[in-house]
Amino acid sequence: MADAVQRLFPGTQVTIGPRDRVGLLLRLLAARRRALLGQGSAGHREGDARIIKDKRPFAREEVTRAQARELFEKLGETFKLKILDSLPPGDVITLYRHGHAKSPQGTWVDLCRGPHVPNTKFIGAVKLTSVAGAYWRGDEKNPMLQRIYGTAFRTEEELAEYLKNIEEAKARDHRKLGKELELFMFHEYAPAMPFFLPRGASVYHRLVEYIRGLYLEYGYEEVITPQIFDKRLFETSGHLTNYRENMFFATTTTRSRASRRRSPIKIKRRI
Repeated sequence: MADAVQRLFPGTQVTIGPRDRVGLLLRLLAARRRALLGQGSAGHREGDARIIKDKRPFAREEVTRAQARELFEKLGETFKLKILDSLPPGDVITLYRHGHAKSPQGTWVDLCRGPHVPNTKFIGAVKLTSVAGAYWRGDEKNPMLQRIYGTAFRTEEELAEYLKNIEEAKARDHRKLGKELELFMFHEYAPAMPFFLPRGASVYHRLVEYIRGLYLEYGYEEVITPQIFDKRLFETSGHLTNYRENMFFATTTTRSRASRRRSPIKIKRRI
């Protein structure tokens, strides 16, 4: 996907492209943001299709940190250099090259741990699902990046079945049903936090009563924890590093605290 974007929009810089729970996620600094958000998606699909059809291989290569730095400085990939600097000393530095070195398309290269499929023939169908924005490393002082979401399957039939399931899930989305059934509402004063309406409050309390009725049967006791913790907890857990952009922060003059909007923790009793 990153290969197709950079061929379609020269000058675009790629950051990282991890898998998420529903497919692919690519973060990049777009050279032409408007095109990427609009007609660029059609060109992107065509670029993906050409790459898949060519059965281009993925080749893993171990290099030194100095070799990687020289390569990405030459390519002008400033984000790759920042990622390289963040890797712990002693880490094995790996590149993945994509394509035939002697082909007219050249060879696309990325700083990546991998692994990858042997070549693009294993990718039968690709779908670009959405585009959004996010700050680099979740910090508003950093450049605004574009996030491209997509998914890939071995066959077009599998992709069609997935897209059908997604549409069915949208019809059952709790945010849609909650509004239609007057269970809860949202307000700008508390972003992403529901206000339970009378019907919703009734359902909520019935669920709490049901869960509490199971405590004795399954040997649980209830504790109530704070809703906000010092950021050190999330540094230890890894949430601050990986999910910072989706967390809420409360800052005082001396400390930063964070919240994951979790429910009270249930701890199983030792019997």
